Amino acid sequence: MDLRSAMKPQVQDALFEWLAGLVIGVTPLLAHAILHGFVDPTQKWEDSWSGDILFVCITTSGLSAVTVFTRLAKGTLKNLSLNSTSYLMMSLTLLLFLFAGMLYGIVASGHARDFTIWAAIFFLFCSATVSLYFEMTLASALAAVPAAAVGP
Repeated sequence: MDLRSAMKPQVQDALFEWLAGLVIGVTPLLAHAILHGFVDPTQKWEDSWSGDILFVCITTSGLSAVTVFTRLAKGTLKNLSLNSTSYLMMSLTLLLFLFAGMLYGIVASGHARDFTIWAAIFFLFCSATVSLYFEMTLASALAAVPAAAVGP
């Protein structure tokens, strides 16, 4: 059975939107890994990798947030009944986006500390989990509502 045929179109779109954010974020991390492995390995890798890991977090949660706000602005979500967990996940997605962006600013300005890499990894894990959960929940709710009731 083909995975794409088993998913509803809204869920499939949400999954690919989330994956797009992940791929966009991983691209600079991959470039950094190639440079680190083959060209010039840095001595204090914690500082240099933190920014790239935070960038993955920012793109993953940021693209999810932008997608949701675009749907809200277009009125696509006006007749949608979301549970409190969905609102919690939306809030956490926005908070993770905000905190990862602030930590990225700290790293970019050269004020990173030894714990920064661990905070970046924690934000990455949380961002990927929360944004994927929220995207899938929102898409499932959209798929459950008849097209005429959802809006344009």
